[in-house]
Amino acid sequence: MSAAGPRDANPGPCALRHITLENTALVSSRIGLGTHALHRVISSRQRQNLLSGAHELGVRYFDTAPSYGAGLAEAELGRFLVPRRSEVVLTTKFGLPVSRLAAAVPGWNQAAMVLRAARKLALGRRTASRPLLRDYSPQQALASVERSLRALRTDHIDILYLHEPVPAALSVSEPLARALDSLKASGKVRYVGLSGQESECALLRNFYPALGEVLQVQVPAASDGWPITQGMLHSAAVHFWEFASRSPEGVTQVAERLCKAAPEGVLLVSSVSVAQLQQTSVAVEKFDARAAKSATSAHA
Repeated sequence: MSAAGPRDANPGPCALRHITLENTALVSSRIGLGTHALHRVISSRQRQNLLSGAHELGVRYFDTAPSYGAGLAEAELGRFLVPRRSEVVLTTKFGLPVSRLAAAVPGWNQAAMVLRAARKLALGRRTASRPLLRDYSPQQALASVERSLRALRTDHIDILYLHEPVPAALSVSEPLARALDSLKASGKVRYVGLSGQESECALLRNFYPALGEVLQVQVPAASDGWPITQGMLHSAAVHFWEFASRSPEGVTQVAERLCKAAPEGVLLVSSVSVAQLQQTSVAVEKFDARAAKSATSAHA
């Protein structure tokens, strides 16, 4: 791993173990916060309290995307990080464009959620989901980064991920690679990665290594709906999971399964509950302490 440079994020004091992300010089907390569900928190004040609570727990890896809440997540995170930018690893994505209407109308995403729920209730069945529209063109990458920098109120993104990439959408990668190289050369982006299903990300990195400096992959669920503990792509730097509502005991068990699935690297969890994050933090700290003790005993 390369030595840390002057712009590398410093996690600061926290109980969580610090790690250096594979293939980078970025130092992160063991747990990261995903903002996928941030728009489901009703008020801006509550959203800021959630981000603040995560930061106070020692979280120093924050992941977002333009499509999360049609831009709301990036805007809230940018506001929160203004006085804290140098302390964190900040990641965002491109490739899943946001509709102009959703981005232009405040509260559109929340209204759309209510309308979808009402439609499902009225029809008494699940409605078919629309396929995702993907755009990984060089033009989209450059434009998306400029918008994200403004929303996040920063001059650089630590990791820019291709959002849920699939091989069929990346038939020609050379122009995209050149565009991303230009963003890195300008200092606007530090590393480029792939974020999505592990099979697609692993395959794409094999074909296009320049696009997969960092892998952020989803932990698949077992038949009981909890994380699978074996067969994971352990070479990925980040593994992510979205918490559903669970009892405190359930949160602890899920956190322990996540640790077993990904014993190293960042565990990125999407949660809207500071209590869940705290329970996860305690479980991860205990798991890491046991793992360190076992390693010490094995070498004694």
